[in-house]
Amino acid sequence: LNMKRNMEAWMEHAGDLVEQVDSPAADNMRTLLKQGTEVYSMVEDAVEYIKMSDGKVELSEDNYRIRTLLQEIVENVTSHYGDNDKQIVIQVDDKVPEFMLGDAGRIGQILSKLLFNCISSAKGGGIAIRAHSRKSSYAVILSISVEDSALELSAEQLDKIREYINSGSAREMEWEGSPEMGFSIVSFLTRHMSGKFEVNEKTGGGTVFTISLPQ
Repeated sequence: LNMKRNMEAWMEHAGDLVEQVDSPAADNMRTLLKQGTEVYSMVEDAVEYIKMSDGKVELSEDNYRIRTLLQEIVENVTSHYGDNDKQIVIQVDDKVPEFMLGDAGRIGQILSKLLFNCISSAKGGGIAIRAHSRKSSYAVILSISVEDSALELSAEQLDKIREYINSGSAREMEWEGSPEMGFSIVSFLTRHMSGKFEVNEKTGGGTVFTISLPQ
């Protein structure tokens, strides 16, 4: 946890330094900062995974504005990691209630992981974050998709992610020979909130990640 706090302080300080430099050396500094953000993301995932493994994940239930939440998520992720030349749009169906009741913090954590994965995996293209809802008994099912037109996953990769999701495992998912804690965290938290996590090929090219959560 101390390491995570130190990384946050380093990230903020390094970002301030880059903005003060106006020379070719600034490009090298930005490259180092990008590498630092990737390390930070790995540390953040490791801390969260330890909490999951120790059964220390807690949920809260509060009223929140879904439209405001989605905008804050995009602003926060792109301010830390950039947008990798991607056009990011948010589309919320008019039928989605203005206020929802659920764990906005955990939803933000899940969507931040998915958005970061899309930004870091493929340059260019567009990302669309879409939200819609439907009534189910006494609850509202909120579905949010993160669609990336440039992120192409093979049938084998899609099957691997689906197999992991369907297994209900809390272990790290192996991805191209190394642990992939981002998907592990998304899958665990979605399941912990009695929700569903899916990944599919996007019509016309790309990949769609979807979470559906009772609110």
